[in-house]
Amino acid sequence: MLSSLCQYWHLVYGILRRIKLLNTHLKVENFVNQPSIKDFNVLTLPAPNSRKQNVRKVAEASKQDLPKIELNICKLMVVYEKISDAVDLLNDLFGFNCALLIVGVLWHLIITFYGFIGEISGPRKDPFYLFMMTAWNFIHIMRLLFIAEPCYASILQIQQTKNLVCTLLSSVDVDPVYKPKFQEFALILTNRRFDFTATGLTTMDRSLVTSIIGAVTTYLVILLQFTQAVTAPKEETTTEVTRSF
Repeated sequence: MLSSLCQYWHLVYGILRRIKLLNTHLKVENFVNQPSIKDFNVLTLPAPNSRKQNVRKVAEASKQDLPKIELNICKLMVVYEKISDAVDLLNDLFGFNCALLIVGVLWHLIITFYGFIGEISGPRKDPFYLFMMTAWNFIHIMRLLFIAEPCYASILQIQQTKNLVCTLLSSVDVDPVYKPKFQEFALILTNRRFDFTATGLTTMDRSLVTSIIGAVTTYLVILLQFTQAVTAPKEETTTEVTRSF
């Protein structure tokens, strides 16, 4: 289980790095308007003939750059689709292992917290036992955070990708020629769902940690109530027996 946990973390971290690289290529300064005739100051150019030649060269260079930038946008869309496919494969390969991990962490946290509370409320109060229960609780919570944190960071980076594409669509600095490509990119971001799941039971993010804590608290309250309900009649019987004597 530990080896599969490390493999899952390594793969999710690799996806996270690629999403960050994708976001660096989606910044507005990479798609600003190319220099045109109106961007040149007439006073800085020496002669009309040379001025026309310079403007013509710049216009030709900008026309040559347009297909390259459109090709780069298409490559970025392909990269996002590949990342989404990798997430789907990761959910298929490690979804059952993640579900077993979540159930195991939930079960162990209930047992260790119940033993910790029982030891504190009991007469013995062994410090070594309390230390071991605290250490086990910390280890199980860190196991949960070990897989939930990179998934949550990846989801945040995908949200940043959506924000960058929306910024490129609404920015006045971006050449209007690229807007149809960014509209296609926005459609892909909308249609392709990006989630890390454990066989579809739950999403692997920080909300999983709060759900586990809430479930552990609920089961602990139930166990403590049953414990009090069982121990109360025994105490009453012992008091009646001592009174009879």
